[in-house]
Amino acid sequence: MGRTLVLAMVAVLLPSLSQGNPLQEKYNVYGESQGPESKDIFTRILEANRGILKKMMQGDIAVSNTRSAMKCEGGECLWPRSDNGLVNVPYSLSDTYSDGDKKVIRDAMKDFVDQTCIRFIERTTEKQYLNIMPDNGCWSYLGRKTMLAQPVSLTAGCMAKGSVQHELFHALGFYHEQSRSDRDKYVTIMWENIDEAYKYAFSKEDTNNLDTTYDYSSIMHYPSFAFTKSGNPTILPILNPKRYIGQRVGMTATDIKKVNRLYQCDICRMDFSEMSGSFASTNHPTSYSKNTHCWYRIRVPDSTVTVTFDEFNLQSSPGCSSNYIRVYNEDTVNAPILLDKTCGNVRPPPVTYNENLFSYSQSGQSILVEYFSDAAVTSTGFKASYKSECGFKRMTSEGNITSPNYPFNYPNNMDCTWTLLAYEDEIIQITFISFDLQTGAQCNRDYLLIRDGDNSTAKKFCGNVSLPVFSSTASQVGVQFHSDREISSTGFKFSYKRVRKI
Repeated sequence: MGRTLVLAMVAVLLPSLSQGNPLQEKYNVYGESQGPESKDIFTRILEANRGILKKMMQGDIAVSNTRSAMKCEGGECLWPRSDNGLVNVPYSLSDTYSDGDKKVIRDAMKDFVDQTCIRFIERTTEKQYLNIMPDNGCWSYLGRKTMLAQPVSLTAGCMAKGSVQHELFHALGFYHEQSRSDRDKYVTIMWENIDEAYKYAFSKEDTNNLDTTYDYSSIMHYPSFAFTKSGNPTILPILNPKRYIGQRVGMTATDIKKVNRLYQCDICRMDFSEMSGSFASTNHPTSYSKNTHCWYRIRVPDSTVTVTFDEFNLQSSPGCSSNYIRVYNEDTVNAPILLDKTCGNVRPPPVTYNENLFSYSQSGQSILVEYFSDAAVTSTGFKASYKSECGFKRMTSEGNITSPNYPFNYPNNMDCTWTLLAYEDEIIQITFISFDLQTGAQCNRDYLLIRDGDNSTAKKFCGNVSLPVFSSTASQVGVQFHSDREISSTGFKFSYKRVRKI
């Protein structure tokens, strides 16, 4: 059986879709917003590729005259693994890049280090390598080719971390996500809305999906308005047509999982930012790997995170020195320990982020789970899940609060409560930066409620409106957010600060 290359996805932001209202933003054939919002990853790439003469597949995949690279007999179109299990991908950067451009590219490469076995290394004497240069547009070949200096073009238009990672994913062997073989179960291609000259870009490929779920937020997914001819969407999620497709930042947890499975990486360093999720020891429920040191980092801003160990069986040893789990109250080992070294077959109690402990991180509320195994006998390991409760009670001088997933659509069936505290001689001032919630009669569907102190009367807001600055009369403000089970929007962002009473 030949090894089939994988698909992954491009991260993209969809426009706000209001119930019963027309789209508020216009999109051109490149899926580019004509409004003030910054561009998503694939929009940047397509804009950079306008008018280039080089033959492309799906907008930014250079076409080989020798083979399509859809099938990979014996893995020859993958970059080879070293004896130490790492996959070294040599590269060179054109001298025409500025120091700032080189930093963007190298920073994009660094994200692979902690969570995959891919290592982009600067070329010395290697014969086969990626020749990264600002040729004409933004594109890459698919997988490892037989050419010695394999070109990857990155011009100024796509000089952003997410766009660079997108092209590197192509070079590693990944198609676009909406081209994967099972895409019709998850998205509807609106052929009538696609510009005739670009319908070829929506071809479906014979892909190995590596037992991963379809990832609407992948770095390799088209935006919903890619190649539109009329400003109407060209790709719609089947279960929820109004949900956003993608993001603007970089690799998702599923993207990382695909890399590790395609290249058979024995790696277990993962970042989680969703409101809930799960993770497990390597090979679970069979015996976990020996000599393994893993990190699971959960970052959910403005939420309280609880980790629950659903299954637990680690080899026992004095002081749990051989195999153990340890949990920190932030995303660094310098943070306070919530659960010290634990082993054996008794499940530890649930562990919850404690906001009263000193915070070492600038990234918001987070938990770091450390997992270690030595060369001795192994057991079945562990399986854990986490869930975040949206909101907090806190006294801080100032900060920002957003709806979950902002600036993308907030989830349905959400309830969040934030309690902002000040000293007795202070009040709290709230300034709204963005506000867009589902509209309902008397705001009985999705709403934001602001309560001034212990006052039983609260102000409720919804819709797509501009809200005035809110100044409390008391030293405490309660903010509640509720979404129902139906339509969602982009949500809200507001800043808050403590102000001395006049």
